[in-house]
Amino acid sequence: MPMPAIEFLLEASKASLEDLELASLNRSANLSKILKRELDAWVEQLASAIVARWMMENREIIIREVLGAVEIKPKKVELFDFGEAKKSA
Repeated sequence: MPMPAIEFLLEASKASLEDLELASLNRSANLSKILKRELDAWVEQLASAIVARWMMENREIIIREVLGAVEIKPKKVELFDFGEAKKSA
């Protein structure tokens, strides 16, 4: 809603100016809500882009470090321990 002409403002009744004030405040509040939603969406999209860029630049290092930190050592497991069975028999 554009600003009314100065002539209107000078000639308007108190009730008309109150209506203009309330309408302007209402429109301002609605725009603020829209702006907040859009700002939140912008921040979320920007964060996604930054994470994607960081992963592209650091993925190999991360994978190498994670795989290097996890040592998998095979362990021999006896399913049947016949030595124990002979002792108890």
